[in-house]
Amino acid sequence: QVEAPLLVTFCELFSVPEACKKLHIGRTQFYKLANTGKIKVCRLGKRTLIPSTAIAAFIETLPDFKAETAGA
Repeated sequence: QVEAPLLVTFCELFSVPEACKKLHIGRTQFYKLANTGKIKVCRLGKRTLIPSTAIAAFIETLPDFKAETAGA
């Protein structure tokens, strides 16, 4: 009997300052999003880490920019 290999998908983990930089937001806004569950975070000991997949998932929830609201 042959077992199928275990497939593991790895994603990059970011620190809070790195995630804030990627999202162009401040720490306070980031923690508001994390505390309300809008962006998922992981705890590793005392460190708070954010998976790249969580950042991508959060971005997908953002409304699309509409040109007519920009005065066009």
